[in-house]
Amino acid sequence: MRTGFTNAFPNKPLKKYYSYHGILMPCYIQPDPEPFASYEIKPGGGPIVTKTFLDIIFVNREQNGLDYQEVHDSLAGAEYTRYVGQLRWDLGGGWSDFWIGRVFVGWNTSIIPDNATILSAKIIANIEGLKKDSPFSVTIRNGMPIYPHIPVVDSDYFFGNYSGDSGSTFVEVVGLYEIDLNAEGLKKINKTGQTKFALLSDRDILSLPPYAPESFEYCTFKIGCKLQVTYQEAA
Repeated sequence: MRTGFTNAFPNKPLKKYYSYHGILMPCYIQPDPEPFASYEIKPGGGPIVTKTFLDIIFVNREQNGLDYQEVHDSLAGAEYTRYVGQLRWDLGGGWSDFWIGRVFVGWNTSIIPDNATILSAKIIANIEGLKKDSPFSVTIRNGMPIYPHIPVVDSDYFFGNYSGDSGSTFVEVVGLYEIDLNAEGLKKINKTGQTKFALLSDRDILSLPPYAPESFEYCTFKIGCKLQVTYQEAA
């Protein structure tokens, strides 16, 4: 039984009864729970701040050709509308024209204090067009500190520039999407410069071509992509 109250224990005394000369008398006690087992302990520190950053790059690179794997592994792409995903056009005679689009986005996050603790972050973007003959998700991949460049160059298209999974969301309908960064993604937020990512289809990542002779699995984005970061300043 605890006889003194500390911050590690809840200040909620309990009542027990003891026999005192044959008379039951109440006695207030504090329980002795397992330390921190069931009680939320908020970390110390300064104020919690949420900031929203506007993009400094939000562009696409795409590639197309008759051989899916060559398109997928191409060293460079060309700029087109902002779409993520894959297309397959039927050319007849057993031939298909494959297209892959990848989007690159970045923000200047240098305003975040160096000693701040990143608590959460999410990418906010508006999908205005969608065609999906197969279900797919948009996945955040990392190529920092080099890729993608600011401004983006054609060689930023190359699949090998990026790795990992910093967060993803299934694309179901057009509208506003918020893609939460996972623990890996939060580590990539740059407090001294630009934070930048590539957005790819999960089927692109897995090198899975559209299955039908004519098949579409892609989404297009409206202008404007935000990064919202919540962090705690040092005390």
